Parts: sequence; C-alpha cells; structure tokens
Amino acid sequence: MTRRVRCSQCGMLYDISTGRCPKCDTPPYQENRRATLTVDIAHHGQRMHDAIEQFEEALQQARDQGYGYLRLIVGSGKINKELALDLETARWRGLIKSYQYDDPNLGAYLVKLAYDRKT
Repeated sequence: MTRRVRCSQCGMLYDISTGRCPKCDTPPYQENRRATLTVDIAHHGQRMHDAIEQFEEALQQARDQGYGYLRLIVGSGKINKELALDLETARWRGLIKSYQYDDPNLGAYLVKLAYDRKT
C-alpha cells in the first residue's frame, strides 16, 4: 500500500517509502523534528499490558512521523515504574536517545527520539 506525503519544504507529493523528497531531498515530516507528540497512557483505567502496548504504538507513531520528542503521561503508579524499564530497553536498542521526567511533573516522561543519519 502506497502512502503519500507532501514535502514540508517544496510541496511535492511523493511516496513516503522513498525516504526523502525526490525533488529537494527533505526527509518526510521534517517540521516534526522540533515538535513533541504527547500521549496519555495511564489515565483511562489501562492495565499494565495496555499501557505498554500504547507506549509501543506511540513510539512507532512518533518515529514514523519524524517527531523529535515523545511526551508520555504515565501518572505516578505502577505504570510509571514499569515504563522506565521499557524506556531503558528502547534506549539500549537505539530507538531513543534519552528519557527523563518532564520536570517538574514526575508523572510524565520526555523522550528524545533517535534517528539514523539518513532521516
């Protein structure tokens, strides 16, 4: 299935699977590099499994759309502690550069995403 995006620099419509705009070489979603995607994964009665699944989906969405940061609202309970383990794993795997509490809110993490040099 082809997914087309419009280049934020030149306006050309192209297939996202090409990885870059064929006209001006801009990565898709370049305007998102300085933006933050915010997702609440712990305030709607989620169970641990559901919250972790939501985290993985949010991380994939943020990476697919080229966001620079992902802000995860997690509350201060068990999900917060469990998510720290998943964030450390994501950092170890190279999916994120770093993570920290979104100071002063200890119920939210701010995650800096990692990308290879091509994107």
